Amino acid sequence: MNYLGLFPGFQSPTADLNTTLALGVTAVVGVQIIAIKENGLIGYLKHFVGEPVWLGPLMFPLHLIGELARATSLSIRLFGNIFGEETVIVSLTALGVAAIPWIPIQVPMMFFGLFGGFLQALVFSMLTSIYIVTFLEHHDSGEQGAEAHH
Repeated sequence: MNYLGLFPGFQSPTADLNTTLALGVTAVVGVQIIAIKENGLIGYLKHFVGEPVWLGPLMFPLHLIGELARATSLSIRLFGNIFGEETVIVSLTALGVAAIPWIPIQVPMMFFGLFGGFLQALVFSMLTSIYIVTFLEHHDSGEQGAEAHH
């Protein structure tokens, strides 16, 4: 989806904040589903309560806000980079048409757009994977600690 805006007359779906917000929310909801499946509901809720347990009433809302911030962070990062890249390409195209019509000065930026689009997809995927691992590691470390005590 990041590459569609490199074609004249098209706009990348990821250059629209609604699309990137939907992708971010979907990624975070998917992480929550995987975390519940792997840790069970009790283990999942223990992650939100944190350690020590007596700080749970303070930590639970903070963890909840943190999860919402992840969706926002994923979406704004992707939107800003792709929208900015497409805006620069359009501006360079307009500048090239107005100044020197036979030299396509936007082409170097389009090659950078190929790199940027790939990089943004990679970062989005990697961050989602890291979010999944943070839930799973928290659960695994608790099991290892319990085994060490027995």
